[in-house]
Amino acid sequence: IDNVLPGDVADQLRTYLYDLRKKAESDVESGKVKPVQRFANVLLRKDRCDLTVPLGEDEITTVALQKVLLESAVGGTIKSILGKGSILYELSCLMSDPGSQRQVVHPDTPYLEGKDAVLYTCFIALQDVRMDMGPTAWLPGTHTAKAHELFQDTNTWSEREESSKDELIRTHPSVLGILPR
Repeated sequence: IDNVLPGDVADQLRTYLYDLRKKAESDVESGKVKPVQRFANVLLRKDRCDLTVPLGEDEITTVALQKVLLESAVGGTIKSILGKGSILYELSCLMSDPGSQRQVVHPDTPYLEGKDAVLYTCFIALQDVRMDMGPTAWLPGTHTAKAHELFQDTNTWSEREESSKDELIRTHPSVLGILPR
């Protein structure tokens, strides 16, 4: 869904989040807080972070959430999937700095037999995401038990045969997150 946030709100939120990251890094370095209180786990942490964003502590986050959830198609989509009483559990910001290493393709959550999805993720670009920036790639439809089984198989039987995981990544249709701000 494009144009989720007006440009000025995206710019203000991006500035706020960079300032919040600096403060969070300082708070962790000084021992004021534990890393888990400010940052979630992320692969390849060098030049990358998953910053936890406090809810209700600043005006720009509140404004941005109102725009996303009440004024854009994202809110309607979430409501149609989860219902009117759904709860926002976490707000975070994945930041990859210039020069950060590319992450390997991976599932974000485990597959749990007989359970509904454990996570719905919405990426909102706070700047234009271009091909030269290494956009996120999605493999739609890989939330199944079979796909998760294939992701676990990294073995090859011979030098000429690829793993089931590699074959899945090579053959499954993917979507690149080339997003406008």
